Amino acid sequence: MHILQMEPSDVQLMSSSGAVTSMLSAVMQQSPQFDELLRFRQHHETPELSCYALDWPTVRLAARARMLPAGYTSMPAPETIEAIYDLNTKSGFRGLANSLGLRIADGEACAGVDSLRRTVTRLVRHHGRVMIKLDRSSNAYGHCAVSADDGADGLEKKIGELLQAHPEQPRRFVVEQFLIAAASPSIELNVTDHGVDTYYFCFQRFANQLFSGMVADDGGISPSLRRQMITAGELIGASLRDHGYRGIFDLDAMVTEKGEVFFSETNVRRTAGTFAHELVSRLVGPQGMANRIWIADSAPVVSDCRLDHGLAAIRASGLDYDRHTRKGVLLTSDSIRRGGKWRYLIVAEAQAEGNDIEAVLRDTLNLNQTGTADCGTRRAM
Repeated sequence: MHILQMEPSDVQLMSSSGAVTSMLSAVMQQSPQFDELLRFRQHHETPELSCYALDWPTVRLAARARMLPAGYTSMPAPETIEAIYDLNTKSGFRGLANSLGLRIADGEACAGVDSLRRTVTRLVRHHGRVMIKLDRSSNAYGHCAVSADDGADGLEKKIGELLQAHPEQPRRFVVEQFLIAAASPSIELNVTDHGVDTYYFCFQRFANQLFSGMVADDGGISPSLRRQMITAGELIGASLRDHGYRGIFDLDAMVTEKGEVFFSETNVRRTAGTFAHELVSRLVGPQGMANRIWIADSAPVVSDCRLDHGLAAIRASGLDYDRHTRKGVLLTSDSIRRGGKWRYLIVAEAQAEGNDIEAVLRDTLNLNQTGTADCGTRRAM
């Protein structure tokens, strides 16, 4: 905690056991730690609950603890929660984007396996190639590309494999025209009582078609793309505000090789980038953000390592974050045992410098075998 200039006693930790798929907010209400939360509430005048996502279990936790979700002056209405659930699906996003005139890939939502088969058959005949997506905000999780060249048997096989790979997911889907992204920009915004404010821009990274990380560099986005992203983000933010939402959300897009911009989804919650951006802002100070970029990514561990091994290697190589120069590398969590990955954050003055630091980091941690795609690498959408 020396980097943040804090003492361990400054932080009160509360955790609870439960299944990996259990809602933490629901588990907390049934655990001894809930009494600890109530005691914390009694010793602080106006504590807020910083919510990862404003879902029903979290709202119930906030109500029982007599704490307001951050950004709210009263408990959000049921209609607000339902609107959040809806926009955290691809079909809900498509409906709002269409009503706002935002450009999205041609496609349809469908429910049930029979409807999925009919929709895929019809759209693949029209477009030649389509992408099947689970009806959820996912950053490419559960995507499956199918082509007219697969034939009827091939289409059936791929649909079967998709269903088998995700048996826990509701049988709701979106089928869209297959597009190739030359870049995958994202904008994060904050909805307040006063309006909708831009938080930061980034370009998403993908490895093996799955979200891997991001590069936040304001200088890397063109003025035209910036205007389009801000305009679209403010339109969605205004709709969220009208529904009573307060807080962070993002808007993801893709840019084709022809320069066409298609919007793909919104995540009405805090994101992986929210935490990285907040940490960097705390490290360098709000004024220092103007001349800093950050890179957040993850990569598989390719040898038998522990977190302390990685930290020692980074320090020995001189890459570790320096609070005087406000540059360097941090390992942001210990995800080696559960996820088999290093998760790192790089702070630099420019993207070229950040890329150089990352190249040395990957050598230092023996990461160069992972093949993580750069933010400009093409991906399917």
